[in-house]
Amino acid sequence: MCASINITDLPLNVLDSIYEKLSIKDKINLADSDKYLEQVFLYHGKKKFSRVSDKVTDVGLYLFRLLPMFGSTINEVTLYEPTLGLMSLVGQNCSNLNSFQIALENEISVKWFNDVLKNLKNLKSINMYLDSDPCDMLEDLKSLKHLQKLKICYGKSIEKSEIHKLENLKELTIEPVNRITIETNELSNNLQFLKCKNLNIFSTVLTNKSVFTFLERLEIDFCDIRPGFPDCPNLKFLRLYKTHITEDGILKWMKDQMQLWRSYFKSETLLRQQSIHKILPIPGSVVEQFRVEEIFFPFPNCPHLKILCLDYNLLTEHYDWVTENAKSVEELRLHFGTREITDLELPFFENIREISITSGPLSLVSDSVYDWISDHASTLTTLRLNGLQEDHFSLFMLRHCKKLRSLSLGNGIHTYVPEFWMAFFDILHDNGMSSKDPLRLTIIDCQDVHKMRLLSRLRNFDCVDMVFV
Repeated sequence: MCASINITDLPLNVLDSIYEKLSIKDKINLADSDKYLEQVFLYHGKKKFSRVSDKVTDVGLYLFRLLPMFGSTINEVTLYEPTLGLMSLVGQNCSNLNSFQIALENEISVKWFNDVLKNLKNLKSINMYLDSDPCDMLEDLKSLKHLQKLKICYGKSIEKSEIHKLENLKELTIEPVNRITIETNELSNNLQFLKCKNLNIFSTVLTNKSVFTFLERLEIDFCDIRPGFPDCPNLKFLRLYKTHITEDGILKWMKDQMQLWRSYFKSETLLRQQSIHKILPIPGSVVEQFRVEEIFFPFPNCPHLKILCLDYNLLTEHYDWVTENAKSVEELRLHFGTREITDLELPFFENIREISITSGPLSLVSDSVYDWISDHASTLTTLRLNGLQEDHFSLFMLRHCKKLRSLSLGNGIHTYVPEFWMAFFDILHDNGMSSKDPLRLTIIDCQDVHKMRLLSRLRNFDCVDMVFV
């Protein structure tokens, strides 16, 4: 009769092979049963659980166990439905946390969050949805000396807030549901990126001291700016969409900024900084109304252009310019609008690494889009598709893109057909992906998260790290 063998007596390669196929629940149970297996779990999980979310498949079900075990190595936490228990565990265990994304919908959750911040001194980035009085949050945020990036989405209950008054910020995004008012002198002089939506923006005094010296990127949507905006001598990218500024104010301000942009185009040295990010006209923007022709086509050639964002109609109209500058582009963001695309005309981008495609609700994109994507399989690592219907998704394209490591599907990708996903996961497995090196799959605006989570029962599901946003 054969003697029984303990799992810890198995050869290491066999143990690893078995271990990788186990669910998180089974791994936790094994870790609880034996100190050696607990160390195996901690070793294998450091990278996998460096980012955790309460909406990420089965990870969210075991956050109460994962946070104490991996807290010191967790870099990013996302809580869409925070509880006192979860936030307390973050504060107690995640002392090295760099990024925190959270939804705060009532006064008690705001109080919990303020208490947790006292223990997260290494935070560099906060992304919060806030629909309750922020109370003393500004003072608690000021204590975070490393905080450089802040995104605030205010709900309907917020009429006034001072959270944006942080002196060390380098990136700030403010997006309220109801219009609120801020003054430019309340903002950090260190800002490099500023994005505002639905604000009244006042500049009480516009003098030579009213300067955003380091600001390189400015995006302002649905705002009212009075009487103007401070100078931005290092501005690289400007977006003004449905924003009201007095005609004289916008023309003078933009003329001042253009002095830099003209020299910027002509300077080979500055172009080598790889910092031309989407300095292209945006259809429907305020810029069009005032005919600031310096940023319209014909556009200067940009031999070191890295990021290109434009409408498909604009691309076809200026196809020669795009082709001329395609070689250096590493990221392409393309919007198809509402027209039907049946005969695609797109140049080849030999160094492309990221492609983002958005189509309007009425547009129909032919298979030629996926054929064109497949042509870039040798370099493509990130693909974002928004608005394409699920029955148009090409498994043929997926099979060709063996280097793809990040895929986002949204606004129309809501299929739960097991046969489709079985083929999807099998292709990923054939392409060399595994639990150690999975595809990060982001599902945007999923209709039924529960049904999608049931896909974890399918073969080769461990080839994906599935996230719902």
